[in-house]
Amino acid sequence: MAETIVDILRRLEVREMTLGDFPLVAEGTSVGEVCVLLESRGRSAAVVEKEGRVTGIFTQRDLLYRTADGVLDLDAPIETVMTREPRTFHAERPLAEALATMMEGGFRQLPLVDDGERPRGLLTIRDVLTFIARRFPRRPSTCLHASIRCWPRRRAPEMRCPFCGSDNIQGSELCESCGAELAGLDIPEAGDGVGGRLLTDRVADLELSPALTLPPAASVADALALMRRERHGCVLVVEEGVLCGIFTERDVLSRLVLARRDATATPLSAVMTPDPVRLEAGDPPAFAIHSMVARGLRHLPVLSGAQLLGFVSVRNILRYLRQDLLA
Repeated sequence: MAETIVDILRRLEVREMTLGDFPLVAEGTSVGEVCVLLESRGRSAAVVEKEGRVTGIFTQRDLLYRTADGVLDLDAPIETVMTREPRTFHAERPLAEALATMMEGGFRQLPLVDDGERPRGLLTIRDVLTFIARRFPRRPSTCLHASIRCWPRRRAPEMRCPFCGSDNIQGSELCESCGAELAGLDIPEAGDGVGGRLLTDRVADLELSPALTLPPAASVADALALMRRERHGCVLVVEEGVLCGIFTERDVLSRLVLARRDATATPLSAVMTPDPVRLEAGDPPAFAIHSMVARGLRHLPVLSGAQLLGFVSVRNILRYLRQDLLA
């Protein structure tokens, strides 16, 4: 019998995952230096250590809160703004236990340590989602990530390109918008269990996060205050009822803090990501997973026609899969 994802999660130790380098900084490093490190590495958090022991973690959420509160000093040492004594996890324990720890504690990042409590890595929710996507079987020797890339969602009389989302005439060999090859692509079999639900459920059936919306002319300070108050990682920018942009924690780092903009004087239109990738209410969860993994996204707006229903995040996806993955 083929090994299931649940079997893999229970068998595999976290250290066996390919996590890559992780930002590790010593106490005394300036906040500005850590922000530059996060941006250059494309990471959402840095582990802070002192004398070889994990003493804290600094995340994009920490940066958002400190910026919203108006207390961010880029020249201050990182220990003044980090989250102290974070929950850690032994790198030789099963991935399923790590995932359970993250979901039960609401952690998006989990510092990994060895027997001596020395830092050995950083596991993120997105790492787990990517791992699941790349190992989810469609048929032998293929995976969810690959199958969704080559899956044209059909909506008679049109066919949706899995690469750019554009509609094409049914039977088209190439996408008219991006030129991607569509000929000969088939729809993966739904199957049973979590695999079947990923392909047959709808994004609208998930527990969506409510949309926080502001107009393009609103100040970044307004957006930060709203995100801080509601504890959300993004604001959707809407003008005259139409979604036109998204502003996220990542934008706080790269387009506000490192650009040294004044949050009060800067409109959202100057720092938002325009025309964001979005999902339709009828899209399957598998399409959301592919979009997140392939494009490095953490938040995806969900619409039903022109109506904005909310957004789906990496955490929403894992919460949806929790019963199957942690059974």
